[in-house]
Amino acid sequence: MNKKSLISMLVSLCLVGVIGLGATFAYLSTTTGTLTNTFTVGNVNGTLLEEVPDGADADSANEVVTAGAVGTNTGYAYANLLPGQPIVKAPYMTITNGSANAFAFIKVTGLDELVTKGFTIIGLPSLPSDDWKKIVPIGTGTLDGVYKCNTLLVAGTTTTPTSTSKLFTEIRFNTTVEGSTLAAVNNIVIQGCLVQADYIASDDSTDEVAANKFGVTLP
Repeated sequence: MNKKSLISMLVSLCLVGVIGLGATFAYLSTTTGTLTNTFTVGNVNGTLLEEVPDGADADSANEVVTAGAVGTNTGYAYANLLPGQPIVKAPYMTITNGSANAFAFIKVTGLDELVTKGFTIIGLPSLPSDDWKKIVPIGTGTLDGVYKCNTLLVAGTTTTPTSTSKLFTEIRFNTTVEGSTLAAVNNIVIQGCLVQADYIASDDSTDEVAANKFGVTLP
């Protein structure tokens, strides 16, 4: 056997050897369970409420208080009021169990006009206060605007409030007000908004969200 034939035979043997080794390997394998990732978006839920006026406790037995449709929290209509009479008007907000943590905002209009007609708003805090701050003034008066509750609302807890304090508590029908003037007074309109508190860049971001919801612009 010449040298060239010997080299060819060795190459062939090597190739056969490699193929033979490849044919004898068996890789171990098995399957696992499947991981399915499900994403559910949370929610922010709450309610704008008012302390229920009690006509029986009013200064005037003639007072008539009519609520909006039951369960809709649409407000109250007041009639047969007398000068000097206090009127219960105490808006606040609550957070629902299962809701994400949130800051509460209330927009109110109509208060400044009442003041010009001789009414007094009782309980509206001197701002800024520990409970509320005005983030957007509305009109040229001092009371109408968007207010933010400084206290974080956390659902389902006994250590953190699940409702805000009252933005104000009472409207007093002053003795200087003429009965004919009352008919010309516009409604007090109160709206509420809750904005998630977690994973938002800053307090200014929550304020901006609330302002957009109310259709106003931050100063």
